Amino acid sequence: MRMDCRKTIAGLAAPLALAACSGQPARVASTPRPVATPVNEIDAAFDLLMQSREADARKRLKAVLRREPLNAAAQLLVESIDGDPKALLGTQNYHYKVQPGDNAVGLAQRLLGNRLLAYRFLRYNGLKPPVALAAGQELLVPGQPPQPPVVRAPPAR
Repeated sequence: MRMDCRKTIAGLAAPLALAACSGQPARVASTPRPVATPVNEIDAAFDLLMQSREADARKRLKAVLRREPLNAAAQLLVESIDGDPKALLGTQNYHYKVQPGDNAVGLAQRLLGNRLLAYRFLRYNGLKPPVALAAGQELLVPGQPPQPPVVRAPPAR
């Protein structure tokens, strides 16, 4: 049994050693990788939306979806262009007062959990990008208002 293992190891080592010495890359069987849309293509389409260039963004997103029909980010952005924001985000909402330094992308990330919802969020509020939010401005945020954390009193001794 030991001799068989040594022969097998020797049989494998020789081709690898020759490949290393030949200066040529060793041929390794590879499995094809699934096509993944680079994030920068989605970001580029998102940036176009945030500049109110819907037609250009739609064209880019359609190209992404032709290559990768199940790309969730591309689907989300197309829905943001085509769909009714009230139907997509829901009619229940609460008021939010814009704070200094707030912007649509940051608010979408913080309040809705996804920065790619910024365009939809602006449309929900009847705004068209590019827009600079002003401190004190009232916006509607879809969903339930966040609940303050429950503070429990320490147990009595």
